[in-house]
Amino acid sequence: MPHNHSKIKLNMKHYLLIALAFLFANCTRSKSTTNTTRYFIPGVYTTWEESKFCSTWDTVKIVKAPHQRNTYFITRHSEFQRNLNEIYFPVEREVITWSAIYDESSHFLNGIKNYPDIQIYPEQNALRITNTVYTRIE
Repeated sequence: MPHNHSKIKLNMKHYLLIALAFLFANCTRSKSTTNTTRYFIPGVYTTWEESKFCSTWDTVKIVKAPHQRNTYFITRHSEFQRNLNEIYFPVEREVITWSAIYDESSHFLNGIKNYPDIQIYPEQNALRITNTVYTRIE
C-alpha cells in the first residue's frame, strides 16, 4: 500500500497557514484595542449623585501630556451640597489635579504619588475612579 506523503505535506502547510493567520489576527486585534483605548482616554467625564442628605457633581477632564507616550494630566472638579430637612447649605467646591501613566496591559491610568487609579471602559463610554463611574460627555 503506497504512502501519500504529498497529501500530508499539503495538509500541514494548510494548518500552518491557518495558525499564522489566527496569530496575526489576534496580535492585530490586541493592538487595535490598545490604540482605541488610548485615543478614548482624553476627554471630559461626569457623574452626579443625589441622596436624602446631599448632592454631588463631579467632572473629570483628562488631557494627554505633550511629548510623552502614556502620560496624562487629570483634573477633577467636585461640588457637594449638604441638605437637612429641606435646608440647603452652601455648595462646597474642590479641584484636584494629578498625573497618571497609562498601563496598556491592564487598561488603567495609574495615579502618580498616591493619587487614584482610573479604569478605562471605552466600550461603555465610561471610566471608574475608586467606586464611582463617570460617563464621557466630550
